[in-house]
Amino acid sequence: MSTSLAFANAHAPDRIVAVGLLALRALRYTAEGRAAELPPIEGLQVKAVGFREKPGWHQNTGLYGFLALPLGPCRLLVTDPQRRWLPAAYSAIVPDRSAVKRSLERGVAEPNMAPRPLIREVALRPAPGNPLMPGISAVHGVVREGGRPVRLARLALTTLLGGALRTHITWSADDGSYLLLLPGERPDAMGGAAPFLVQRVLTVHAPRAPLAAALVADPLAGLPAELDTIDADAVGSPFERRSFALRAVDGTLRSPVGGVDPTLEILGGQQRRWDIELV
Repeated sequence: MSTSLAFANAHAPDRIVAVGLLALRALRYTAEGRAAELPPIEGLQVKAVGFREKPGWHQNTGLYGFLALPLGPCRLLVTDPQRRWLPAAYSAIVPDRSAVKRSLERGVAEPNMAPRPLIREVALRPAPGNPLMPGISAVHGVVREGGRPVRLARLALTTLLGGALRTHITWSADDGSYLLLLPGERPDAMGGAAPFLVQRVLTVHAPRAPLAAALVADPLAGLPAELDTIDADAVGSPFERRSFALRAVDGTLRSPVGGVDPTLEILGGQQRRWDIELV
């Protein structure tokens, strides 16, 4: 073990961050344009693809920290063995902190710590099957096309609530299931009783053929990095906007009318199932 790694292992998390290279803090997604929620998520598997180092979890900082990655670009893959959160992939460039390492190994009391370690904060979305708290608005179901589940469909639900628009985005899992959790609509937070009427518009994008094929071959290797930064409607996007019908639990089908997709009926404070059928 190098002197710098021994130093890291023997000191508090703030000192570990000081000698680290790259760290990730996973928080809870809330809505577009809104800060992700604390506390940091523990129990995840964070991997730098192609490298053997397993990051340590630092309770005090909520960081998954790497100490020995080579400098340069890397792909970070975040999965949850407990299946509470959807998997996600991120791109990062490991900084060259070799001068810091050499200073620490020489025993320099106050070394120049530049460049600082790269710390990424990411927002994870709840996976389908999560238990739902009473009173929180939520909609769940399965996305299908021709009876087959659709992986990584992008679901954007925009709600007009109290005169303001709020958008929540999620992605379907490998079996096509999805969960849109709307935590800001708890009746006790809104000052009203459930259910309350809100207006909603659902927009659906599905992977284009090359991405769909990559996901079939390997769902994790095919997962695009930085999904949240992709403009699904941009030229060259790996996604395409799709029209859809909604099927209720009782089998009732609500189809597009005049080229307009059906609105998603879910009252504030309620939890409903609507399966999505691409057309």
